[in-house]
Amino acid sequence: NRAIHVHISDCDGKVHGDLPPGRGVVPFEPYLSEIRDLHIPGAVSLELEYSPEPDKIEEWVWEAYVATDLLMKQAGLRS
Repeated sequence: NRAIHVHISDCDGKVHGDLPPGRGVVPFEPYLSEIRDLHIPGAVSLELEYSPEPDKIEEWVWEAYVATDLLMKQAGLRS
């Protein structure tokens, strides 16, 4: 097993863009389940593009964190 780090991001399926999970069309469950089943010992990080509302960047990041946390809990990667 050579993976030590995994990046995840969502997109609208038309234009590349790193959106908070849930804002796009990526089915995260199969990917996260595979990561769990492979017992990858490293980190999962979330990639984000710039917020469409720069003055609300903290909300954008928090939305992404909360969505990622929930997905990881549902996949059994986080308690």
